[in-house]
Amino acid sequence: MVTNPPVTGRRIEQSIAADGSHIGRSAPAINATIHSLLHGRVLIQYRPGLPDPQVRALDQLVRDDPDRVVGFQNQTGMTAPVAATAYLSLLTCPRVDARSLQALRVFRDRRRGFGTAF
Repeated sequence: MVTNPPVTGRRIEQSIAADGSHIGRSAPAINATIHSLLHGRVLIQYRPGLPDPQVRALDQLVRDDPDRVVGFQNQTGMTAPVAATAYLSLLTCPRVDARSLQALRVFRDRRRGFGTAF
C-alpha cells in the first residue's frame, strides 16, 4: 500500500522513534517512524508551514496522551496539512480545529496498539 505519509514499509530494526512529541525538534528519521508504525504507534504529523496555533494544538494533543503516540513535522512532502497514521491506516485533515482534533483523538484511541505483532 503506497500512501504519503506511509502507513507501512520495510522494517529497519536499529531505529525507532520515541513516543511523545517531537514538535519543535528535529523530526525522527523516516525509517524510525515506519518501524514505530509496525510496533503499533500512531503518528500525528503536520506539513511544514502549518500556522503556529495549529502546531501548538497538535503538540498538546500528543502531550496529553503520549503512550504509543509520536508527533512530528512531516518530511515526506505530504499534501494534507495534518495526518495521523497507524499500521495500514491513514486519516488526513484539512486544518486543525475542534472537529479535526476530535477525529485525531478517536483515530489515536482506536488505532493505537495495532501493528504487526512481532
